[in-house]
Amino acid sequence: MSNLALKNETLKKLKNKMAEMTWKSSFDFESFEIDEETKKFIELREEKIVNSFKRYTISKFDMCTALYEVKVKLFEKGDSFMFWYENLGFTKDKVSELLKTHELYLQAPHLKDYISSLSGLAVRMLTNRNVSPQLALELMEKGVKNTSELKEILANNLPQEDETISLPGSKKTVKAFKSIEKRIKKSTSSKELEDVKKEVSYMKKMIAEMEKQILAREKEYENKNNLKLC
Repeated sequence: MSNLALKNETLKKLKNKMAEMTWKSSFDFESFEIDEETKKFIELREEKIVNSFKRYTISKFDMCTALYEVKVKLFEKGDSFMFWYENLGFTKDKVSELLKTHELYLQAPHLKDYISSLSGLAVRMLTNRNVSPQLALELMEKGVKNTSELKEILANNLPQEDETISLPGSKKTVKAFKSIEKRIKKSTSSKELEDVKKEVSYMKKMIAEMEKQILAREKEYENKNNLKLC
């Protein structure tokens, strides 16, 4: 075979390969009576979206892994890890979310795309200390993403005696509220209910004041983070 013929054959194979790599949407355009021109327009954008998400998945995995590796490296250096990530403009909550995401990557390395698409709340739910690794893996294998659906499934699979699982705060706080709830149910007179009502009213005032303090502190941290990112 001559050099020219060999070159033409190589170009032909290359064109065939590129044709095979051309994005083909699995969406049923015909059922929605979408014309060919619109179909091509959408397929081009769909290809961009899918490819961008693939790059995002790789980037998020790399970022979570890097954060974890630095945390391990600075483990014996006191608060240096916290000061390090704050210097990059990250908050404690965001770093916690990314490290928990890293836990899921380790648990299910074959589900990187799925894990990368999870919301922060979904990540926290799947890595909750009361959720067994087996149950978390089962939910990930099923591709459950909706937090409402996750909450419902977890509520049906977690031990019923653990009343603190779906409630925020420390166990002592939860027990205090549960204690008041029991007193309401077991009350035998209007006087007992009145006493509980006064306690609840006082607690509401305290909670309202604490909420104001939380908002003020959040604003301080927000301003602090904004200055770092400038």
